[in-house]
Amino acid sequence: MYGDLVRSILEKRFGAGKKSLVLGDIGEGGRLTYYYSFEEEKQIAAVRDLLKKKDLVDGIGKLPTLRRTLSDDFGDDERPSCVAFTQNEDYWYAEFYRIAGVTYSSSRGETAAKLTLDRYPFVTLTDREEDFYGFWRKMRLKKRGPVVERDGFAYWMNKALKVDPMFRAFAVDFFSAVAEAERVYILKDVGRAIENCGCFLLPVSYGELISFHTPAEAIRALVPSDAGLNVDLNKVDLNVGYVMSRLAAEIDRRDLGRVAKLGSADVAACASLPLLYDGFGVQEFLRCYYMNKFDVAKRSLNADYINDYLRMCAEAGEKYRIGFKLPALIRAHDELAVRLRSNVDEKELSLPLVCVPSKFDRLAKKIEKSGAVGFERITTTERLFEEGVYQHNCVFSRRDLVRSDVVSIYHWDHKGKSYTLQFAKDGKDFWLTEIKARFNEGVSEEHLADLVDAIGAFCFVDEYFTSGLPRPERFNGNHPRFGADFVLDDHLPF
Repeated sequence: MYGDLVRSILEKRFGAGKKSLVLGDIGEGGRLTYYYSFEEEKQIAAVRDLLKKKDLVDGIGKLPTLRRTLSDDFGDDERPSCVAFTQNEDYWYAEFYRIAGVTYSSSRGETAAKLTLDRYPFVTLTDREEDFYGFWRKMRLKKRGPVVERDGFAYWMNKALKVDPMFRAFAVDFFSAVAEAERVYILKDVGRAIENCGCFLLPVSYGELISFHTPAEAIRALVPSDAGLNVDLNKVDLNVGYVMSRLAAEIDRRDLGRVAKLGSADVAACASLPLLYDGFGVQEFLRCYYMNKFDVAKRSLNADYINDYLRMCAEAGEKYRIGFKLPALIRAHDELAVRLRSNVDEKELSLPLVCVPSKFDRLAKKIEKSGAVGFERITTTERLFEEGVYQHNCVFSRRDLVRSDVVSIYHWDHKGKSYTLQFAKDGKDFWLTEIKARFNEGVSEEHLADLVDAIGAFCFVDEYFTSGLPRPERFNGNHPRFGADFVLDDHLPF
């Protein structure tokens, strides 16, 4: 069903199909028809034609096969795409591949330039899939807890829509065309949401979605109350209306006017890969919102303030504010930390803190064996509480992370200064992810260099601690597997 429609959309978007991946060659080919939009096609074909020149003919046969990969010019998600389409009486497939490179070859004086594709498609659509050809999928998630199921677009579909313009353009046309053919016009709203935001966020199955007639009806079924938002949900993008409604119940009433002014660009910018994987969450959305608003790097002191402010609001049961400027958010962060500490009772302080055994036990042994002085691993809830009071920071809000063995907290006394350190672990590698002096002050260049001297042989140190200072000679901020852009919180099972 809709095989002819798929073919017409591909031809409309990307031109006539090719029966071969040899550039400029429309031969007999096989059952597949290829569609691609590749700006360098003419340039590559020109190189092929250059090799055909008479004065090069004698040398062509002696040339080895020439290959050029695109990985040097593009990131994995930036490489151009190619659709391999097949259709017969029983079914159709549209497989979206990344273009890996181009191979030049010559035989009997004929030179060819052929595109090469990744081994596997990043998305496959087919009429053999029940839920709208593969877009929808019930997701089963298990991240440090019980298995959770959710409806909605499959994560890999949303990721592909987010990062691949060719797939996104096809999806927009396909939803619109099927909506007209079936007279199920809510699918047009889905297409518009994808076009505007690059994803589809509503946690709803395909069968449930097509039972709705308007965007407002669909959103109201998912979020019955909008806490007085006062927005006509039929006049905004499906994604935007859903995000507004989800935020309204958890945002301070003073900021509801700001929520009502959110647009597609805001939702697109805040639809991070963790949010697409786990499903919409207010904390993750607001984390991205503030990071974009303040132009904050993922690994920075201000990013820590944002993350801790949101986590402490959830712990305290307080409404989030989105109207803050950065200094006001930092003040709110500090005040929240004090209020949370003042509400802690003896029962909480008596709870265990560190897992037995813990994956950070090996780090403790390495620090002890190194002879480094001034390091104290914090192993009790009461001691973590005291650390927060003495250091005037929010480290006590990390107790659930310590209890789940996600991080390990240390106190470090050095040359008259005291620091709170946080370590994480990735695979076999330990990583210092945070260091703060009293009152959340940063670390000096001299003390950072001393710290690297003490633990650098067995622990990696995040680059942002330098805060623009010259790098210490032995500073080792690049993780050997992830590089400087590695962010533990965004590490997902792709």
